[in-house]
Amino acid sequence: MADPERRLWTNRVKPALGAIPGLAYDRIETGRVTVGVPDVVYSCNGRTGFIELKVGNTLRGWSQRQRRWTQRHVACGAVVWLILATDRGDVVLDAAAHLTHTKPHAPWPLTSLRDLL
Repeated sequence: MADPERRLWTNRVKPALGAIPGLAYDRIETGRVTVGVPDVVYSCNGRTGFIELKVGNTLRGWSQRQRRWTQRHVACGAVVWLILATDRGDVVLDAAAHLTHTKPHAPWPLTSLRDLL
């Protein structure tokens, strides 16, 4: 995980996840084993999902391998979120909507994680 993503995780995402009762989560680094797996796995209320962390004002850093991984797993029922650290603040995006080019929901603020997961 690059330094800006590490800071996003350590300073903002990890504390936000830690504040959600009944949520289990782990940051995973699989780059040496397999490519494309998101940065965080979580389980809450009988559901398991994934979170990909990105820094920047666009999704340009969301690689084709990461998109393919997401597409394969969303097709099987997985939930994948993107947390994007932008100049205007941190936002949560529905990865599936961005893959299918359906009209994505407006970005949710990071404080919405409790309601989304």
